[in-house]
Amino acid sequence: MESDFKELWNAGNGDLIYGDSGTRMAYFSGAGMSIPQGKFAYMDDFNNNFFCPILGTLNPLQKKQTIDKLVEAVEDAALKSGVGNYIRGIWNHKYSPKNALSLNPVVLLEKEGYISVVKAYQKLIREDPTRAKMHRGNLWAVVKKAYESKAIRRGCKYGLLMIIHGLNESFPNARIHFALDGLRLGQIARRETYTAKVGGHEFQRFSITGTELRSLCRQWQSIKLSSEKMSRLVFYVNGGVVGPPWLDSWNKTDVNGGTCVNDAKDWRPYLQKHTPQVRDENLFRELTHVEPPPVPSRANRPAPPTFPTAPQQPETHAQKFARIRDRFESGQAFRS
Repeated sequence: MESDFKELWNAGNGDLIYGDSGTRMAYFSGAGMSIPQGKFAYMDDFNNNFFCPILGTLNPLQKKQTIDKLVEAVEDAALKSGVGNYIRGIWNHKYSPKNALSLNPVVLLEKEGYISVVKAYQKLIREDPTRAKMHRGNLWAVVKKAYESKAIRRGCKYGLLMIIHGLNESFPNARIHFALDGLRLGQIARRETYTAKVGGHEFQRFSITGTELRSLCRQWQSIKLSSEKMSRLVFYVNGGVVGPPWLDSWNKTDVNGGTCVNDAKDWRPYLQKHTPQVRDENLFRELTHVEPPPVPSRANRPAPPTFPTAPQQPETHAQKFARIRDRFESGQAFRS
């Protein structure tokens, strides 16, 4: 294992390591390091000190009670230094667990890959209603799991924002260390699912680590424009620093002795889709490695349609709206 991670890691600054759970442990053992007592190294530690234990008691039919418990935890946040800043920050953010609980259960199950359970239960209702009632508890257990999973995904994405964008004043010098070992980066870039088996059911899931990595890809434009934000994010393979996977390609041995392969071309469609229009063409090339789309000029636009000065028939409301819209789109409305 290379020594970059060991040299850059600083638990005292509040650094966090992201990546596959087994990889994160291998990084510390490979570097001969341990996590100091009382320090957090994983985003899981923050989530476990706030909403994870509370969501563990969630009854999907009584979500208000769970939200009330979350509110109590927020009110107690002043007693917890760095964790308190995290709790207060995420509570008012779009990634707040209260917003996850407000999602429609059916929509949530589909997004989290559990919709096959709902379809199986609906089929059971049609074929054997009595047996379906006996399995209702299993259905609600899956709904509970989906809410927990969604809240954790959002909590982990907030952790990236918290450190990189400096949202937690308790950790102004903290870094995100993202270990890419063991990840199927091409599948993550293409937003492909993997098959998970739980309780005899198969689910098509998006990995949480893949969700975190795509979140960084979507933020890349704002991160790239700030040297301070750039300094707070480091990517690794086998403990050695590498570039962001959407900009750098490699074929390396990972920390577990396997092979970590990445091709930046795999990320181009996703990066282009989620990169806002960039005025600076040089910046666009740097972000995407492709030429920016041509901007249509006024000379290349089709000639504006001509309208009769005196229509033979009275103009309908729809026709009038279309005529005015076409004039504005063609630029004719702005000519003297």
